[in-house]
Amino acid sequence: MNESLTPGDPGLLGATVQADGINFAVYSRDAEQIDLCLFNEEGTQQTARLPLPARDGHVWHGFLPNAKDGLVYGLRAHGPYTPDQGLRFNAQKLLLDPYARELTGTFQWHDAHYGYDTTSPDKDLSFSTLDNAPYMYKAVARDLAAFDTNALRTPSGWAGTAIYE
Repeated sequence: MNESLTPGDPGLLGATVQADGINFAVYSRDAEQIDLCLFNEEGTQQTARLPLPARDGHVWHGFLPNAKDGLVYGLRAHGPYTPDQGLRFNAQKLLLDPYARELTGTFQWHDAHYGYDTTSPDKDLSFSTLDNAPYMYKAVARDLAAFDTNALRTPSGWAGTAIYE
């Protein structure tokens, strides 16, 4: 696989598997850069970190030639860290694609998930340099045409329901 991104299509958000590669598009009004992080199949080792090369409006996008269904990835957002203005960008934090069709790995609670240094006297106004990727789920790119919507099931009650916004 060629690990370099070209401008993609900003029209469909998320990872869109195509015959010749995968298009990635993510919305962020205030980001100054979005990185696509590629991982091995198990999601345990980051293999590449590629800035999305294009932005149309508030949508960052890129196309990864020769990438295939099953690619494991995450996102990192660069931008201002000004908590007093409500902006807390921290590229040390791996983010899930909100349009991901599948997740892999396990989530382990760890201080690395906080955007701030939990040991700092400045509390949530400080900045964390810990990478949370080892403790975070990863997204898996799936071909929408092959995506089995029959395998989806309705939650059987609120106890087993998670709402991700």
